[in-house]
Amino acid sequence: MARGCPYTAPPWDGQPLAGRTLLVVCEQGFGDSLQFVRYVRHLPTDGPRILRCPEPLRRLFALTFPGVLTIGEGEPLPPHDFWVSLLDLPRWFGVKGEIPYLHPTAEPQLPPQLSPGGAPLRLGLVATSGWRAEPYAQRQQRLKSVSWAMLQPLAQLPGVQGYSLQKEGDVPAEWVDLAPLLTDFAATAALVQQLDAVVTVDTAIAHVAGALGKPVWILLPFAADWRWLLDRADSPWYPTAILCRQPTPGGLGGGDRHGAGQPAPLLGPTVGWASPAGLAAGR
Repeated sequence: MARGCPYTAPPWDGQPLAGRTLLVVCEQGFGDSLQFVRYVRHLPTDGPRILRCPEPLRRLFALTFPGVLTIGEGEPLPPHDFWVSLLDLPRWFGVKGEIPYLHPTAEPQLPPQLSPGGAPLRLGLVATSGWRAEPYAQRQQRLKSVSWAMLQPLAQLPGVQGYSLQKEGDVPAEWVDLAPLLTDFAATAALVQQLDAVVTVDTAIAHVAGALGKPVWILLPFAADWRWLLDRADSPWYPTAILCRQPTPGGLGGGDRHGAGQPAPLLGPTVGWASPAGLAAGR
């Protein structure tokens, strides 16, 4: 049962709605919801649809699906005839790799660059996976995260302005800190839309960038989530993503998970980051 809500209506089994109302429940976290919300547009349109999601996602999903009633998890449930979990939808529709499928507004605007004269390439960066209270989730957060020192050389490449896309932690002084603008996922998606590329660990920003069709390099731990499959650098879910896999257990870039390993030797052979021109070629 999804997120503690008593769904008394029968589960939806793929049938036409014929005027009846379908409730779709985001039963998992931010990343899963962002990845699988692509299926909402494939649902039958012969009846009303309701999408229930975590509040930070509500505005972005409402903008993306104007014909669907989008409600936050804390709101009362409207009457409905069927319900279905969001992550069950691939059962009827298979793998869908069409992008982009998120549609944010144009606000907020990126702040001014810190580089003198401006830099031609705007690079978003995320070093830390989101924190959660559960012990298992905290362990996963440590495994997925890297140090800012590992990513810092990327933002120091000539012609690159780095933008921090995470809400917690200290940000290198030469990067633009977007944390005050990351008020919800609609604002976050609007900012990512204005960037040229993103480098991120496996967290919700990876899904935002992939869903917007942005070039995104995703740093994966040795034992990556099921969604990224095995032994491949591409993703059927996000055609513009390049997966940078940790070659051995113990930390991306070799050595200690939180050490100051240099990312260029790790990423360069895979994604052509020998120069800013190589990075920009991914656009």
